[in-house]
Amino acid sequence: MHRLRRNAFLPALAFAASLFGSQARADVVTHTTTLPLLATNWQQVASLPRFNTALGTLEGINVTINGHLEGTAKYESMDTQPATISINFTANLAVKRPDNNAVLLSSSPVFTRTDNVTAFDGVLDFGGTSGATYNAISSNSTSQFVPTFPLSTANQALFVGAGNAVFTVIATGQTQANGAGNLVSSFSQKASVVLTVTYTYTPPFIQDCNGNGIVDSIDIANHTSPDCNANGIPDSCEQLGNDCNDNHIPDECDLASGVMTDLDHDGLPDQCNCVRVDRRKPASLLLWPEFDNRPGQVTLITLTNMNRHYQLGFVRVEFRYIDESSCLETNRTALLSPDDTLTVHTRAHQGGTNRGYVYAYAVDANGSPISYNFLMGNEIVLDGLKALDYDMNAFTWRAVPNMLQPTDLDSDGIRDLNGYEYEPSPDVILIPRFLGQGAGTQGQMIFVALTGGANFNTIVNLQIFNDNEDPFSAQYSFHCWSKVPLLSVSGMFSNSMLHASDDALDEVLGDPNTESGWIRLDGSLAQSPNVQIQDPAFLAVLIESRGGFQSADLPFELCTQTNGDLLPLGPLGDTSP
Repeated sequence: MHRLRRNAFLPALAFAASLFGSQARADVVTHTTTLPLLATNWQQVASLPRFNTALGTLEGINVTINGHLEGTAKYESMDTQPATISINFTANLAVKRPDNNAVLLSSSPVFTRTDNVTAFDGVLDFGGTSGATYNAISSNSTSQFVPTFPLSTANQALFVGAGNAVFTVIATGQTQANGAGNLVSSFSQKASVVLTVTYTYTPPFIQDCNGNGIVDSIDIANHTSPDCNANGIPDSCEQLGNDCNDNHIPDECDLASGVMTDLDHDGLPDQCNCVRVDRRKPASLLLWPEFDNRPGQVTLITLTNMNRHYQLGFVRVEFRYIDESSCLETNRTALLSPDDTLTVHTRAHQGGTNRGYVYAYAVDANGSPISYNFLMGNEIVLDGLKALDYDMNAFTWRAVPNMLQPTDLDSDGIRDLNGYEYEPSPDVILIPRFLGQGAGTQGQMIFVALTGGANFNTIVNLQIFNDNEDPFSAQYSFHCWSKVPLLSVSGMFSNSMLHASDDALDEVLGDPNTESGWIRLDGSLAQSPNVQIQDPAFLAVLIESRGGFQSADLPFELCTQTNGDLLPLGPLGDTSP
């Protein structure tokens, strides 16, 4: 009997060895993430899963960047002599390591062209005999990073283990045209990136990680064990991530199935990572984006206490007027009774002839800031010289502590818009429409800096979309507060420039001579002589003027950030002693 069992088992063992021995060869698993087509210059993050050692023994890593560049290039030689014009239409797409910010790999798609042109033909049309327009430019470039084995300590930590490796990807436009002493050129370019990692590994002799007697690959293929993240490992064999939306499905699986999104490619679901604030609710801190006390100008600001409680409805409010040039403040205090409303002429209330912005917050009898989410406000700005006016609601921040509790939790005398003292500030500001600037249409943008303080300049990145969804990039730098014509921010707000771009002929519908678009604004940098702060908080408001009328409204907001403060005065911002 023993011999029969032994003989009967040997063929089965040989079959198992042949079956699983075939799996001992190297296998691969590939992960890809795509960063969408956006106007250069941009910076995004991309996450790629690390190698899960439950798959087997890692033998090789290949990281690939596929860069794509497209757009339009135009030039016109204004020289009085013939010239040879060279175009180098390119961008540098770089992937940076998260551990030391060094460039891991990069790609530089490029389109080049050399033309012989005549002397200026008298028409600035980017065509004719002295100019040219190249539409639908498209170029691709690929490069790879292949680390040597055995892996260095840094590469082991970056690519092996649980979770994702999160890289910073930067697209920097480097396009130029030259060859003429008097050359007018215009470029519009967008770039996208596909980042891929391929792990080569040797699987274990038998892959049955959950011990159910079925090889893992067959287990997954037959749906006897789920593999929601499609990494070749049954979910029961690995620790999956959080379940931030409480739908009893791990976030990693929700992302893989498309139930949730990861538009910023940070490995976290947008639906769980994006705090939203309703600025239309009564709050403890309000900000009016403009006051103008110069001759011929009138600003009326209103603050209303909607608490009608006969005992708890009394509140003191401290107003702080911030001067546009010095960023220094003038303080005033008022007492509001239940259901009270206060309207002031800012020149009389502040006592100066300057301009800037105003914020106000609830305080107790000793002047210390408190939580009192019952305040709402509005302002009217009258331009007596141009006979124009607009009104809009105030921006609001609700206090986080309980009713009447102190809000200066760190006792630094600064209103921290950090999600602990007051609600956080907007991260990205969206303005749904602007009209092309020209005769009869003169828009202005108000910028208010919320990060750093009185010693800082703030740089804001703008994406300007025309009526055909084409993006154009611009930057604007300001100190403390600024009210500036749209055309001083970027020439792309010009009606003629928008018309010259690839615009939609049927927009604005009913007014074919007027162009339109929308704006996305995001903080780039706040800097003083001592400190630089990435991605600063700020506010932006568009005031549109057309045909003798003005209008303004609160912008839309996308997510929030917690580095806003009102108002540090030291050179180090909120880190000042």
